[in-house]
Amino acid sequence: MKIGVDHAIAEFVGAFFPLFSDQNLALSFVIASGFSDYDPGFHYRATSHILIQRPMNNARVYGTWHEGIERFQRHGEIVMDLLSTHNSCWTDAIATFLRKVKGVGMDRYCEIDGHRWNEVSEFTTFSVFQKPTFLLTTGKGEQLGQERLGPWKLNIQKKLTLKEAAEFVNTDESNYTRWR
Repeated sequence: MKIGVDHAIAEFVGAFFPLFSDQNLALSFVIASGFSDYDPGFHYRATSHILIQRPMNNARVYGTWHEGIERFQRHGEIVMDLLSTHNSCWTDAIATFLRKVKGVGMDRYCEIDGHRWNEVSEFTTFSVFQKPTFLLTTGKGEQLGQERLGPWKLNIQKKLTLKEAAEFVNTDESNYTRWR
């Protein structure tokens, strides 16, 4: 059985990160994806960073990505695209974002003469270098531009242990969105 990373993130968030949690608490996921075709020697890697906040009855989702294997900064100012502010579509926003990153790899592969999709090995998985982590931010960030779903500057104060994150999580069990 295979489950998509976007579905795994949704289940993880629903089970461990309730609605109405502190606006400064964020959950960070780093995803690795790529394609390989050893015949023409093609290898493509991309690393995505997804950050989720749940301050009200919605989820704010931010995302950024880089080609190659990348470690993402987990303190100080970072710039990420706001992907969603609605609880009804935040999981779709993550899936769309990951498909966009995957699409860049597909485009690179299609540029090669004689490509054969049936011989391509592809993957999308959580990074082995950076596990899902709670972060302390300074609120929802600052919009950088005219479009609401565009770049935002966020300030990450520090990485939190689970014990530290528990101080910022809403303890009302009715605000979890998945069965525990």
